Amino acid sequence: MKAALAAVDLVHRFDEKAISVEGYLFPETYSFPAHTSARQAVEAMLVRFQQMIGKLKEAVPEAKWPLNVHDTVILASLVETEAAQPDERSVIASVYLNRMKRHILLQCDPTVIYALAQADRYQGRLTLADLQFKSPYNTYMYAGLPPGPIASPGYPSLMAAIQPADTNYLFFVRTIESRHTFSETLAAHNRAVAAYRKLKKAS
Repeated sequence: MKAALAAVDLVHRFDEKAISVEGYLFPETYSFPAHTSARQAVEAMLVRFQQMIGKLKEAVPEAKWPLNVHDTVILASLVETEAAQPDERSVIASVYLNRMKRHILLQCDPTVIYALAQADRYQGRLTLADLQFKSPYNTYMYAGLPPGPIASPGYPSLMAAIQPADTNYLFFVRTIESRHTFSETLAAHNRAVAAYRKLKKAS
């Protein structure tokens, strides 16, 4: 923990708005020699993340990104926690961006789980009361993106955040095989939710 706190200055090299290393420890397999210190391990992960940011800028000029680097990482962390299928990442990113443009609450369940876990109050499932938990990370209570990443996004999720699908979707619900049904209207979303509940009850 101390090593992570001390390494925030390294994150500021590519994201001056970062408040911690949360979300910036790039997730991949690392091979460290014996006696590697915690600080050295954290630094290696941050250097790798910085390399990924550079790779993203080569793929898509930063001027064409929907959000700045800081918000891109946060959005990518939401995508990382929601998407289980690779082809849905860019679509999920588009839903959150569409909601932000229309000033609609993001209502991202993983942000609530993160907030509850930080307070040691997550019980393994979300309740209606949980959705009212007061935390700047609770996107059911507060508009826009949370103040920081809620997970460490991989390259595909980061790419989805800077190159989202072109959709009008505003809603999605988990269905079978870890996939989602996407909808443009609340009425269509409610039908999708009802269909999923019916399918779940029958299984």
